[in-house]
Amino acid sequence: FFSVPIRGATKENMPNGIMNEQQYNLVKVIQKIRIFQGFGWGHIRRLLRIARIQNYPPGKMIYRLGEPSDEMMVLLKGHLVVTNNAGDVLAEIKAGAPIGEMGVFSGQSRSANIAAVELATGLIIDREGLMRMFAANADMLILVQKNLITVLSERLNEANVYNTVRLYEIHELEKKVEMLEGRQAEGGVMYDDEDDYDEDEYDDEDDEEDED
Repeated sequence: FFSVPIRGATKENMPNGIMNEQQYNLVKVIQKIRIFQGFGWGHIRRLLRIARIQNYPPGKMIYRLGEPSDEMMVLLKGHLVVTNNAGDVLAEIKAGAPIGEMGVFSGQSRSANIAAVELATGLIIDREGLMRMFAANADMLILVQKNLITVLSERLNEANVYNTVRLYEIHELEKKVEMLEGRQAEGGVMYDDEDDYDEDEYDDEDDEEDED
């Protein structure tokens, strides 16, 4: 379906030394998905047993904002677009990217609309199948939970940095409001001196227009 940079492994050191190029590239893509990091070849084979291939025609709405996250996708071919309900484009998704993996494990609903821009092919893994697989393979569940902790911790740190910046901006705005309120209390001046408003001048112009 697609090619991805290959590092570390070769077809010769794959299980039994046999795997076609498409399967090989798919395995490498899955290993790059954050929540599946640490998966070995055996883990990925189990994962692929519960997956299915799905094709989407151009313009097809694949996921809608607010819907339950009951499956995730690895985009194998094509191009998807992420939008909000107003139709604003939030992001674009290219082959090799995972979609909806955090929602499947966190239980959160879809946070945006996702549609196919062109003919697209995805590897679909549903939540029910994942839960059955984890019930029979505790080591895979432990790996995924550890990866989730790492990802969520990173997002929390990013949110804290974002909130710190917002708090600083709020503080600066509060200082400006206090300054303006102080100036208003002193003399009702709410504008810079260089842009002084001459009320008498504008009154005279209005009178001249009335006379005309």
